[in-house]
Amino acid sequence: MEDIGNGFTAYTLEDLGILVTEAERLRSGVGFEHYLRDEGYKKKSEFVYIHSEPEQIIELTQNKNQITYANNLDRNDKGNFINFLQNRHLEVGRIIPNEKIHTFLSAVQVALQYEQKAHSIKISPVKPPMKIKRKSKGL
Repeated sequence: MEDIGNGFTAYTLEDLGILVTEAERLRSGVGFEHYLRDEGYKKKSEFVYIHSEPEQIIELTQNKNQITYANNLDRNDKGNFINFLQNRHLEVGRIIPNEKIHTFLSAVQVALQYEQKAHSIKISPVKPPMKIKRKSKGL
């Protein structure tokens, strides 16, 4: 990647190949729920989030190796975490399904940040239950 001025970045074919590989890995959606919470989506049930601006009902589905989503109010708004970010990156407050390269690149960068955030949250290990020794009754 090289900054070529005026807010533009030049990507080599190698850079693009790396980003495509990262995007495939990020399809798992590790940071998806973190992103939704940070962006003001309210959890309605275990797999459903709602948002008011623009109005959305996002339903998450855990497949084999990835989390996918579907916007129950817009049948064209569905896919994986990268698609979700791409469809919302062009203009704040609007959903625009697209496959443009600049929104793809931005989506990969945001997904990487949320993956790192998801991995940085420390979860306390659950302690195993204590075994209770019973005294044997003597005869």
